[in-house]
Amino acid sequence: MKKILTFLMIFVALFTFFACDTGNSSSGNGGNGTSNDVAKEFADCTTDVDFENVVFSNGNWTVIGIQQRTEGIASVKLQATAKDNSFTYTSGTGANIIDASIMFKEYPEHLDALRNAKNDEEKTAMSFGGMPEGATVTWDGLIATMTFPLSQKDLEADDYKFSSFPEDAVVKCNADKTKYVISITHEEAPITYYIEKN
Repeated sequence: MKKILTFLMIFVALFTFFACDTGNSSSGNGGNGTSNDVAKEFADCTTDVDFENVVFSNGNWTVIGIQQRTEGIASVKLQATAKDNSFTYTSGTGANIIDASIMFKEYPEHLDALRNAKNDEEKTAMSFGGMPEGATVTWDGLIATMTFPLSQKDLEADDYKFSSFPEDAVVKCNADKTKYVISITHEEAPITYYIEKN
């Protein structure tokens, strides 16, 4: 159980994101649409771009990152200011949607305890260790949705600097280079960043 809780906290902290949905339902994410809706907004990003040719013009940008996993989605939505092709993040929120029936499938006793929990607070206490400050968790059966603000330390993470890309990254942009889609094949789950100038 300790191993799974450690993994959960990494899942919560490492890849947060505004509550995105799997695209298989119509549930919302705070007015930001589903992951499919986000992808549709970037449908005009059809031009392949080499890393050396990525240009984030000076100004304000929104960065959305989505990581789809077997047990759910981790996502972030960040506000940034670009100067000299470098981002400084000013704010951000994160969210995860986790299916506890998948997360804890190797722990049937824990799943039984979740099913028999008296309320959502008890489910949260059983499933997650120290939550990030300002976090909220809601449950729909065994589906947990977490939302939380990102700390200054989170905003300074190397993951969001885009100063380099892994070899397997695929970068596409629109005609005027005000939108980018960066897809990264991650060893555990793919990550897609949607970046748009405000």
